[in-house]
Amino acid sequence: MRHPWRIALVVVVLLVLAAGASMAYPAWAADAGLDFWNLPTLEDEVVDEARLGEKLDQKSDVIQRSVNYRMALAEELIDNRAPLSEVIAEYLALNQSDPARMAAVRQFFHGATDEDSTYLQVRSFVRGELNRQPARCAAILARLERDFQRYRSGQVLEQIH
Repeated sequence: MRHPWRIALVVVVLLVLAAGASMAYPAWAADAGLDFWNLPTLEDEVVDEARLGEKLDQKSDVIQRSVNYRMALAEELIDNRAPLSEVIAEYLALNQSDPARMAAVRQFFHGATDEDSTYLQVRSFVRGELNRQPARCAAILARLERDFQRYRSGQVLEQIH
């Protein structure tokens, strides 16, 4: 190696050109994965995304438990092991525990009252559980309709007294 300073000069010139290009076009450095100066910001983003993932997992678990509980209540109602009034009360309590959930129930299950909307939600769960048994589904939905009319009559009597 007769002229090591020439190699060093070429390396320095290339580094200066690369630095100039990254200053002029910062997206280029980011696309090439050379924006090491953003590493702390990227690490913070990874931590934030991990926290968000944990929150979403927790919310997903809460929703899954709620759906499982509602399905279990629907099964008890189908098997006539729980009265409609208790199932409506349980669904209504779950709905009212989150204002957004109650608003969604009102939006998707149009009823004159929250109890009416909740009853329609219960019917939807029952229908979902029995979707492969149309004859049984029709019979149980007819029973629920009769029970709901008695439930509503009881509410009217309570309001009068």
